Amino acid sequence: MPIMMQAFEAMKKQIVTLALIFTFIIMAVSPSFSLTSSEPSSTDWPMFKNGIQRTGASTSTAPSSANPIWVFNTSAEEVHNSLAADDGVIFAVASNGNVYAINSLTGQQVWMQILSNSENSVWSSPAIGAGRLYVGARNHYLYCLNESTGEILWNFLSNNEIDCSPVVTPNKVIFNTVNGTVYCLNSETGSSQWTYDYNISSFASPAMIDENTVVISAENLYSIDVVTGHLNWQRNSSYLDNSPAVANGKIFASSGYLLMCVDAATGSSIWNTSFAGSIGPLYRSSPAVADGMVFVHSSATTNNFFGVNATTGAIVW
Repeated sequence: MPIMMQAFEAMKKQIVTLALIFTFIIMAVSPSFSLTSSEPSSTDWPMFKNGIQRTGASTSTAPSSANPIWVFNTSAEEVHNSLAADDGVIFAVASNGNVYAINSLTGQQVWMQILSNSENSVWSSPAIGAGRLYVGARNHYLYCLNESTGEILWNFLSNNEIDCSPVVTPNKVIFNTVNGTVYCLNSETGSSQWTYDYNISSFASPAMIDENTVVISAENLYSIDVVTGHLNWQRNSSYLDNSPAVANGKIFASSGYLLMCVDAATGSSIWNTSFAGSIGPLYRSSPAVADGMVFVHSSATTNNFFGVNATTGAIVW
C-alpha cells in the first residue's frame, strides 16, 4: 500500500539519532499536470512533502513494520527539518548546518558538507533537482551543492532568513524568506530571475500550481507567474502559516481552525471546513492530498488526524 515517508530524531546531549522509519499510510494521488522533469519515483522523496505540488504522498510500498532499519548520528543537538531521498541516498541537514548524504540501505555516510558552524543555523528542508541539492539557511544564504559529492557549487545571498524548503523545477529554484520576499533563481547558475515582495512573515514553503505558476502561503494565498514574477491573484484569509498542497486544479491550505479549498486558476473559494471546538487548531499542519482525500493534523494538545473529502470538504474520519 502506498505510504508517506518520515524520519524521527531523538536528542541526547550533542548527538541526534536519525532513524529511517515508515509511518502512517496514505494512498498516492495522480499529478494534475506534468513538468518537463518526471514526477518523483516511488522510492524517491526529493523535497519537502515529496513533489513540487507538495501533496505529501508517495506510491512506495509500505513495509511490514515501523521498526527502524538503521540509525545515523549527527553532530547537532536537533534536526528541525524533513529528509530528502534520491537514487538510494538520504539527505539530512542538521541544525548546525552540516549536510549529510547517507546510503539508504546501510546507513553509512556517503559525504558531509559544512554550511555553517553555528547552532540553529538551518531549519530548511533540502530539495533535489537535476543532480543538485538546495538548502536554505538562517544566515540568509541559499546553497546549491553537487548531489553526488557535496561540493558547494554556488550560494545566493537573500534579504533574510530562509526557513522554507525551496521548490525546484527543471531550470528554476523558488523560495521565500521569513520577512516576505519570494525569489526565483536560475537553478544552474544561482542568478536572480525576479523577486516579489508580499511583506508578511512566513515559514511556509511554496508549491507549484503548474509549470508557470507558484503559490505562496503567508497569511493570504498568492499566485505568482513564474516567468514574470507578477501577481496573478491574491486570496485574503486569516493567518496562514502552513505550506499549501495542490492537486487536480485545487489548492488546499489550513488556517487556524479552518481547512480551505480554492480554485488554483482564480483563487475563488470552493469550500471551507471548520475544525473549531474541541478538535484543536491546525497550526503547523500542512495538508497532504491523496486518492480524493485531504489529510490534516490538529494541534499537539489534541493530537487528532483527519481525513477530509477533497471534493466536498466533508470530514470522513
